[in-house]
Amino acid sequence: MRHAPTRQPASPTEPGARNRPGALRSLTLLLCAAGAGLDAAAAPGGEPGEADMLAAYERRLQGVNDYARSTTEQCQRGEYKRGQGDPALAMQCLAFGTMRAGRGGAPAMKATQFRKIACEKAQGEPGYWCDYTAGIDMNMPLPPSMANLVRKGSVSTARFVRTESGWLMMPSRSR
Repeated sequence: MRHAPTRQPASPTEPGARNRPGALRSLTLLLCAAGAGLDAAAAPGGEPGEADMLAAYERRLQGVNDYARSTTEQCQRGEYKRGQGDPALAMQCLAFGTMRAGRGGAPAMKATQFRKIACEKAQGEPGYWCDYTAGIDMNMPLPPSMANLVRKGSVSTARFVRTESGWLMMPSRSR
């Protein structure tokens, strides 16, 4: 005895579609693609996308580079020995001079790679706690094994807060 073929739902959202594996797979793929698009665009009010996080990370590195450049200029002007002297600045000058080993200029860092892992809404404070990997390159001599580790990066966590001028990367502290 032959049975008439049963009609399959035309759409993955049509009633009865949930019993059809292909429809469920299609719906899952559609939702994942939509979610990836939202993440890339960093929808208003949503968590930061990878590009947003990288931009915030690079602004943070730029702040460190600006501080190092300013300190190096103070060292070159001999400000560590003015008046009563500034032992803290003298130590920084010594460290920067040792790190740069006659190369001149200030220590500087730049991102070599960055990858967002995941974010979750921060509880009781603004923004999102995000896990990411980031690697940096520095113009300072490091042992090869250390340089490779720094360039490849490691998993880190920071809080990212949306501001009028973009996302801000906040220093990590124990949660």
